[in-house]
Amino acid sequence: ADAKELVSRGSFQLSPGEDGFLIRFASDLYCYFWKQDKAVRLTHDSEEEQEAEFSPDERMVSFLRNSNLYIVGLEDGRERALTKEGTADILYGRLDWVYQEEVYGRGNYRAYWWSPDSTQIALLRIDQSAEPVFPVVNHLPTLQELEKERYPKAGSGQPKADLGIIRIRDGSLTWVDNFRYQAGEFLIVRVGWHPDSTRVVYQIQNRIQTWLDLNLAQASDGKSKTLFRETSPAWVEVIEEPVWLKDKSFLWLSDRSGYRHLYRYGEDGKLMQTLTEGKWDIASVVKVDEKNGWIYF
Repeated sequence: ADAKELVSRGSFQLSPGEDGFLIRFASDLYCYFWKQDKAVRLTHDSEEEQEAEFSPDERMVSFLRNSNLYIVGLEDGRERALTKEGTADILYGRLDWVYQEEVYGRGNYRAYWWSPDSTQIALLRIDQSAEPVFPVVNHLPTLQELEKERYPKAGSGQPKADLGIIRIRDGSLTWVDNFRYQAGEFLIVRVGWHPDSTRVVYQIQNRIQTWLDLNLAQASDGKSKTLFRETSPAWVEVIEEPVWLKDKSFLWLSDRSGYRHLYRYGEDGKLMQTLTEGKWDIASVVKVDEKNGWIYF
């Protein structure tokens, strides 16, 4: 019966090479490799593991447990805690209710990102203690349950986010320097990596979201610089991370003209090309064919 339930699930989290997938069963993580026809048990803990993710090189699986970030080796089964200070209000690698609902997308609680070379992880540390606590009744169980949820009302405190970079080899943690933003409330709305794995690419907005900065931070020391700023008298929508090209330039979607169009920037943040224009919107970039010089959208 358990096996039937497992294989009847609607989707599976595939490994980068698509030769295996993760299974969550009885509060533990397993990985099944179909070429070898074997399953490996990754965790042995009564606590639930959340937001599990393969490393790009498929040698490790990362996951969250009790507001802390862990990794486990797929070959040796060795488990390591990369953070240890997580609590009910201090979340490492996990989004609070507001960030997942209003910024990163409903149901997406993961707040950590592997570097392409699998040597580092960028993560958010979210302190939600300034948000008021509201009682919420869970109507789903037969015997209803009273739960407590932190939720900011207009004018109240909001979750405070910090961006850090953890080196897998020794577990050392470097915080990205965002001191210049501390004078006002800000949101870290997207995080990713430069293809060379030496820099974190992240986006910051003010609370009312009338501007957005695209930033690059050095993974070695956390020093950061702004490539450019998007502004609007009304609202700047978060779209997605830039798409990096082999010549180190990148593609960027923006609504700055009143319509969503595609722009090409140099690594220094200088505009190189306006690739599309007109009274119509790009819904999404489907594929970039660098070899033949085409973008499909």
